[in-house]
Amino acid sequence: ARPDWMILRALSEELGVPLPYESVSDVRTRLTEVAPHFEHLETVQPSTWLNGDTYAHKKGAKAALDEPFTSSVENFYQTDPISRASVTMARCTSLKK
Repeated sequence: ARPDWMILRALSEELGVPLPYESVSDVRTRLTEVAPHFEHLETVQPSTWLNGDTYAHKKGAKAALDEPFTSSVENFYQTDPISRASVTMARCTSLKK
């Protein structure tokens, strides 16, 4: 058994496009170049949005609605074709009403 990165490296050689990684350290270095948050493993990173901004520092933001969220599913017991064809699920639906 070999580590995953070695398997991918061997496959890339067979395909004629060898990856330039000789060690797991090389892979991790490239990973942090592509995705910098991997440099800080074992720590919680703040969420960033597509524009790179983070909103973790904003506290006390207003709720979008004053009313509670409701389910968009009217009949949970018949949300797919198998449930709709089931006699048991039809009974559950009738009991729910």
